[in-house]
Amino acid sequence: MKYLTKLTSAHESKPRVIRCLQSLSVLSILLIASWATEASAGITGKVSATRTSGVAPLLVFFDSTQTTHTDSRLTPWRDLLFEYDFGDPDAGSTWTYSGKSKNRAYGSNAAHVFNSPGIYQVRVTITDPGGAKTIKTINITVEDPKTVFAGDRTVCVSSSGNFSGCPSGARQIKTSSSGPVLSEYTTSSRRVLFRRGDTFSHSGSPQITHRQPGHIGAYPATGNRPIFNMGSAIARFGSGSSGSGSWPDDWRVTDLDLRGSSGEGVMFSGPSSNILLQNLRLRGFGVGIKLNRFLLSTEKGHVMFNKIGIVGSDISEPRGGKGSYNMFVSGQELAFLGNRIVGADLEPVFRIQFLDRGVIQHNYIAGQSNTKALLKFHGCKWTESVQPCGKKYSEYVVISDNDFIGGGGGAWMVTLGPQTGSSPHDERLRRITLERNYFKGGSSVQIAFYGWISDSVARDNVVNLTGSQYWNGIEFGQRAGMPAYAGGNHAYNNTCYAGETGQRSIDCVGFSSASHSGSLAKNNLLYAPGFSDRTVVAGGAQSSGGNNDAGSKNPFVKSSPQGKSDFRLANAISNSTTSLSYLGFDGAIRKDYTEVGAYSTGGTGSGPVVLIPLAPVQHTD
Repeated sequence: MKYLTKLTSAHESKPRVIRCLQSLSVLSILLIASWATEASAGITGKVSATRTSGVAPLLVFFDSTQTTHTDSRLTPWRDLLFEYDFGDPDAGSTWTYSGKSKNRAYGSNAAHVFNSPGIYQVRVTITDPGGAKTIKTINITVEDPKTVFAGDRTVCVSSSGNFSGCPSGARQIKTSSSGPVLSEYTTSSRRVLFRRGDTFSHSGSPQITHRQPGHIGAYPATGNRPIFNMGSAIARFGSGSSGSGSWPDDWRVTDLDLRGSSGEGVMFSGPSSNILLQNLRLRGFGVGIKLNRFLLSTEKGHVMFNKIGIVGSDISEPRGGKGSYNMFVSGQELAFLGNRIVGADLEPVFRIQFLDRGVIQHNYIAGQSNTKALLKFHGCKWTESVQPCGKKYSEYVVISDNDFIGGGGGAWMVTLGPQTGSSPHDERLRRITLERNYFKGGSSVQIAFYGWISDSVARDNVVNLTGSQYWNGIEFGQRAGMPAYAGGNHAYNNTCYAGETGQRSIDCVGFSSASHSGSLAKNNLLYAPGFSDRTVVAGGAQSSGGNNDAGSKNPFVKSSPQGKSDFRLANAISNSTTSLSYLGFDGAIRKDYTEVGAYSTGGTGSGPVVLIPLAPVQHTD
């Protein structure tokens, strides 16, 4: 039997010794520790905001990835809890699909839209595994658009001639053709508002290169979105030419119903920053929203698209066959929050070519087809020299609180890793957080999540594989021919289920086709009583414990779970193994870190006792 020293509390003068039930012969060992309150001095919180002032609606991206801790055994972006209180209770109560609060976020990155003017204090509470905390605050000043766009800096456009609700002093234009109006009035800092409920024909996309606040939106405050029958994109941001003078900054496009038959809905043609797309409805485009990194060139001094948010929008039904996507994006500090993204035509529903720091949260993504994924996320080619993302990882991305609904067209629901092709693509991802997502299988689904990634974590996800073709939950691996960088992946407290009977094999978490140095799998739960071969953790995780096959005993509150809340546990399942999961699937703070599965039952634990991955050290009996 091995022993480890437990760190002393504030009231203890000598270290206490506790019994560690895990083998210490593996490369990554575990320290079970209770930390003193004064350990808060070990956290150095570093939280940055992309901006601290601007006109409403204001998108702000928060980055806490550079936070440090004096304990070198911790990886702060993954092993600390980051909780954001945006100080904005009027943001709207909850997200439509996840049901989580819009005024809070969790993860090493976060983003928020401040829709109303005022001064907001954002509080970021950072907690370490022992319960020690530090709090960082950032004040955000949001200006009133009535002041910023006063008088004729606002333009109201109506096809019916109804200007009721148009801001006082605004210029008024009666026309059913939106293109010429936008081309004329988006060359300077202006707000162009279209009458809700009116219909417009649109052609001749305006090229927006202005670097002052601008807004394309709707009036009055409530009502159906204005409808645009599109012959071209509603706007093209950036020109692709050399020089930062043509790079647009600080624009918003909100509250529009865009209907296409091909082409793009919103197009980014050159470097752009601080752009918000909110409450849009896009249908029938070749690509709904396109941030095309292939139009960027280091030879022209271009930088990557950055600080762009797509929020609360409905992007569906792409047309045009191969090359058609709802969203096709690349960038840095991007936020995808609360969107409905549905349907595909020969391509993934949502494709990310490259992303350095981002959040993909509270979305509903469904409708995969033709063997393609719901979400395909990779990186730039490692050898790339022309585009401004060569020799960079896609990294520090939080994918949380989403609904991924499988269908009849794709074998893998969510895939993170390099593309296939005639030769392997060297496109690298690392430091990805996958947590509190709901995966629902479909008739062609074989794997819910497949990650050819490194140094990442999957925790507190619910995977419902009922109705799938094959039954594999969360898989980490390495694509053939790729450099050996896959490793250090952790899987904690995931719940997997399948309701079929008379089937052979199901895996909840897997580590395959790679060296998985430093990989951990703890406190995952599988319930699939109709399968003869059940494996909670398959493959080469270097340390595994506390994983539970429920066998034939149903652990859930419903005998045949269907909806997300049905996967709550009827009774807590605990063991002697602790895992680094702070929150349950429903966002409840865990009190007992020995709980099994995605949902927290509230627990009865009296203090933080947690698993910490360590570097190799010497121990004696």
